[in-house]
Amino acid sequence: MPADERSRQILEATGRVIARDGIAKATTRNVAAEAGAPLASLHYTFRNKEDLLAGVYTLWVEQGGERIAQLVPDGCGLPEGVRLLMTGMFDWYAAEPEVGMAQFELFFWALRTPSAGDLGQRFYREFRAQCAKALERASGGTHDRKEIAELTSAVFCLFDGLLIKILAGDARAARKDLARFLGIADALATEVPAKR
Repeated sequence: MPADERSRQILEATGRVIARDGIAKATTRNVAAEAGAPLASLHYTFRNKEDLLAGVYTLWVEQGGERIAQLVPDGCGLPEGVRLLMTGMFDWYAAEPEVGMAQFELFFWALRTPSAGDLGQRFYREFRAQCAKALERASGGTHDRKEIAELTSAVFCLFDGLLIKILAGDARAARKDLARFLGIADALATEVPAKR
């Protein structure tokens, strides 16, 4: 198997183990078993656990960016872009809460692990940048990047709260909150003036 294909297979297996069993169970032995790969190939591909988990982050950012790009069509308008982004992300995490749990768990592990460096902050920044990029495309160039960045920050804060509620097992109430939040997001998006 080519090295890049083996690497992706191991990273996807690591993500599944974290989502299903938690980060403590994401040992190299458990990951190798999940990937159906020899333990030696995992150690050959990734120097250590930090390297492996950084790879999972990179994979998740890539997959998240692809999903976000599919959710928000170019030129649909900023208010509609916000609506599609929030609704699409909500539906994803409501259907697969273990993905959100795994991302939060890895995020907090990275913040608490000195050898992980700025991995947690990088993941958050990159994922937010993917959302900002989608909203820029949605606006069709009619809004300033700085203003879209501010709107993205507000949307991100709202969505993080919704995700915590979903993970706490209250997706129904979170969906009602989403409807209220979309009204706020619509107002925020409309308040961002178009470039002159």
